[in-house]
Amino acid sequence: LPKYPAELVAGSTLLETIVEFEQQLLSPTIRNNPDQLSLLLHKNFGEIGASGRTYNREQILRLLVAEDSGGSAGQVHDPVGTQLSTNLVLLRWSTFGHRASHRTSLWFHDQGRWQMLFHQGTLSATATDKERDTTNAQVETTGDEISVRKLRASDADAVFEAFTSDAEM
Repeated sequence: LPKYPAELVAGSTLLETIVEFEQQLLSPTIRNNPDQLSLLLHKNFGEIGASGRTYNREQILRLLVAEDSGGSAGQVHDPVGTQLSTNLVLLRWSTFGHRASHRTSLWFHDQGRWQMLFHQGTLSATATDKERDTTNAQVETTGDEISVRKLRASDADAVFEAFTSDAEM
């Protein structure tokens, strides 16, 4: 009998399968297709976003379908998989770029297919520092006074995050 938890070896069929499903979720073609997303997200799916907000399956489906990714897919970097049981895999990986983050997802195998049960994104220290710098540049304080400047093109990611982090926005 297999002993769990078990690290998944790089290049193993199971790890490659889970990474491929994760990569599909980064593809604009899949992200904008509610039928395809529904196949990949478990009915009990939940997420904690990089902003710290929590989302259920319906909220994520609405957000992803409405998202304008600019046509480019993100990439799964440095995936590390741990098989927790015969039907549960934990995947940890990273994204790079302006919103560099560490990601964790749980994949559950049921009724002949793998589906994401949970996902969490955490900004990396580098991204957090960049965001803090961007945020501090927008609002300046002097004693008891606060001044706000006009938005710049470099604020686009922070504004996008603000609007997509809450379904009511």
